[in-house]
Amino acid sequence: MTDAQTHAHSHEEVRKHVRIYITVFAALAALTVVTVAVSYLQLPIAGAVAVLVCLLVAGQLGFSDVTMVDRARERLTTAERLGASSCELELQGEYDAIVDAVGAGATRRDGISHLRPGGTAVWLGLAESDSGFDGNLLVRSEHRVVGSFAYSPDDFTAALAMAGRLDLSWWTAVSLEDSLATFMSLADGATDPVKAVIVP
Repeated sequence: MTDAQTHAHSHEEVRKHVRIYITVFAALAALTVVTVAVSYLQLPIAGAVAVLVCLLVAGQLGFSDVTMVDRARERLTTAERLGASSCELELQGEYDAIVDAVGAGATRRDGISHLRPGGTAVWLGLAESDSGFDGNLLVRSEHRVVGSFAYSPDDFTAALAMAGRLDLSWWTAVSLEDSLATFMSLADGATDPVKAVIVP
């Protein structure tokens, strides 16, 4: 095998592994929603990648009334393109279920206060340890809070099968050389790209 053939083979192998990584990442993000199917769902969600994957999974599960809540207009535009029925800058109204992918005391409190009686909040985010909500409201309104972090092998298999059907066109390919600058920009508060994927 020549050096050029070895290099091409290595390059293809890296591309193959990057595709596997992307699929597994989407599958892992989807797991939390797959395991929390609710009979009727309006789903206001906040965050970045996890919430867009939640939106895609909700569509795969047949939920047509999904509200996306985010501070970043770029992510709201992406959510609208991916099928969100409503995109808002702040949470309004009441919902049967709310997925919080941020995990701050304020977003948890806001989510609980916008649940209908008997509604369920699903917490994915880990930004803060403070739960931030009124426990008495939780009891009086018979709300449920479900934390989702891990998964079973069956969940992983189901999510992996679903990941192949998800629209991942909203991810932006970034070269290895540009990755540091891209991620530093995101760490400083930039909201574009919505999701950067390093592609060699």
